[in-house]
Amino acid sequence: MDQEVFVQADGELVSAWDIQFTEVQQQRKTEPCTYHERDGTVRKGVVHFTLESAAVTFSAPTSSVRVGQQGLMSATEDRFYDVTVSTVEPEQDHIRVAGNATRKFAYEQDR
Repeated sequence: MDQEVFVQADGELVSAWDIQFTEVQQQRKTEPCTYHERDGTVRKGVVHFTLESAAVTFSAPTSSVRVGQQGLMSATEDRFYDVTVSTVEPEQDHIRVAGNATRKFAYEQDR
């Protein structure tokens, strides 16, 4: 069984396993940014990136995660997701956690 980690906002690490991402969607986004050039000049620009969102479920030790908690979830292939926990259900010897996950990647600067 592969184990990953859920890093809570306070820095505490929680073991996570049986991680499943569903309803995965990707959108190309653009946001404004500020460029600080080497010569000291500053200019406005934009950055393009992909925003991936998904529903996530995972198992964790009993009493380790609570509803409303936010953290960073590691996943295979060195992907990291920002996660907000929406439900926590008790299982026999652990809990089953569900939440919303997002990550930004494939950044491109508009130069």
